[in-house]
Amino acid sequence: MKLKWQYWLALILAVAALGAYLPALNLGLYGDDWSFFDLAGRLTFDELLIKNLDPRVQTAAYRPVLGLMWGIEYRVFGNNFFWYHLPLVLFHVANVLILFAILRRVTRHETLAFITGLTFATVPTGSVAVFWPAVVDTHVGIVFLPAIWYWIGHLEKNSRRDYWLAIFFFAVALLIKELAVVLPPILFLVDRLLLARPLRWREFLQRYFWFGVVLLAYAPFEYITLSRSVLISREGYSPSIMGILSNLVEYLARVAFPWGFVAPWSYLGLGAVALSLSWLIIAKKNRGALFIAAVAIILVLPVAPFPFVATRFLYLPMAIFAILFAAATVELWDKLNGIWARISVALAIVAISGLSGSMVHASAQGFAEWARVSRVPFRNIRQAHPTLPAETLLYFFYPPVPGPNLSGMILSHYGPRVYVNATDSNSPARLRDYPLARVYYFDEQGNQFEQRVEKESTARISPALPARFGDAIVLEGYELVRADVKRGDAFLLLLYWRALKPMDRDYSVFAHLLDASGERVAQYESAPRRGNAPTRRWTPGELVVDALQISTASARAANNWRLEIGIVDAATREHLELPDNSDHITIESLRIGE
Repeated sequence: MKLKWQYWLALILAVAALGAYLPALNLGLYGDDWSFFDLAGRLTFDELLIKNLDPRVQTAAYRPVLGLMWGIEYRVFGNNFFWYHLPLVLFHVANVLILFAILRRVTRHETLAFITGLTFATVPTGSVAVFWPAVVDTHVGIVFLPAIWYWIGHLEKNSRRDYWLAIFFFAVALLIKELAVVLPPILFLVDRLLLARPLRWREFLQRYFWFGVVLLAYAPFEYITLSRSVLISREGYSPSIMGILSNLVEYLARVAFPWGFVAPWSYLGLGAVALSLSWLIIAKKNRGALFIAAVAIILVLPVAPFPFVATRFLYLPMAIFAILFAAATVELWDKLNGIWARISVALAIVAISGLSGSMVHASAQGFAEWARVSRVPFRNIRQAHPTLPAETLLYFFYPPVPGPNLSGMILSHYGPRVYVNATDSNSPARLRDYPLARVYYFDEQGNQFEQRVEKESTARISPALPARFGDAIVLEGYELVRADVKRGDAFLLLLYWRALKPMDRDYSVFAHLLDASGERVAQYESAPRRGNAPTRRWTPGELVVDALQISTASARAANNWRLEIGIVDAATREHLELPDNSDHITIESLRIGE
């Protein structure tokens, strides 16, 4: 009979989790989802294995399980995005049930475990992790929590089977997300705070030896990946102590009150929780309270150094809130006398769960709107060109969403033989290597424009490239989309720069549009890549792709327009010279028509 009751509780928790996250199944893809979809669709499976398993080709994080999962899903389900979301929802349901089982095992308190599971099933903060297939927090939970379960089994029964299963799930968790490095400290706290059985030093070393071996085997992969990470190598990301502390406090405040972050009330809520836990730890010598406080900090600390706060990182930390909420509810329940008072508490729990579920539904609607807005550039192309011939290239100047994301959207509609590139790839466009190429650019208001690449350009450049400016910068090549445009359109130009040595000054690129008489009618000046690649940060030998849009709104229809392009010191206004003592290159034979 007891077993049957447990199954009923588990069924209620599963239904609550499914009910809260049912809208996630119809959300489609968003953000990085498209880049994973793009790789899965454009690479052979052998190429996909190399892309995901070799740390030397990673540019963000070493998470091979996620990339391989996308590859399998694409080959089985194609463009049916329902099946990309279903695993996340099922992972969430499983995580709820495993958390319920862990709490039952540790506390021997069925009600506490059930309220914890119900709260975790529906709490809205962290819900984005279940909506977003490229976010791996639900994936890591499905192995993170079983590792804790089996670790408890090993500590309680000295089971070698459970020990090696805990090691196995830890190793898999590392391959899903680097956050799993916090698992051994949490297992240590389970060992020393929750069970706290006598342990000799030799036994301690034997118990944690294989966790160290796994970490040492994993460390080179993570080191190689981090050395190539765009956060460090391209964006110059460097955390500060104050920034880390500020983020840590905000994350903990969101954990303390997960129904919306509103300062100063969220901070007051964090203060109240901190004081309560401190009283339990100091006055009552409560090991459980110390465990909860320590695990909350451990789970949040790895993401505190990031230059932003994102609630998707709080998926697993929400388990800590769920435990705290359940413990407070049970404490209140035990202090109440009278059936109606307890019925009121039970109804309040149901109401809070329902409110949380409705907030998850509202969050899903917001997520769907973000996804819809991000698809606007793709939607415009699809409406203008219902079909495109194979071997077409679509190239984007500074798109509002990353180029790999746009490539995935294009793949979903046109298939893998319509190619996509963008300025954020920082690689040569090679516009004329394709039978048909179209370039897309955006004005300051975000309006989208298209130009078809002129297959045989009549433009001439002098002096011949490569052209060396001063002793530090060389212009290796260029691509002009069209030598003739209609008045009001822009001349679109790609410049390929390379640094010859480190620079201690910030230089700007200038471009002047002149008519046959030499009158200047339009000009452009900016640090390379619209200010996002200052020359102080250039690495010698690295290619820098700089895209220029030169307006023709003030020009008249005529032939023999020309562009003069050079480099100027942004501070002193000193121009860098070419070997012939001029300060610019010239692109001639441009035409502007009506």
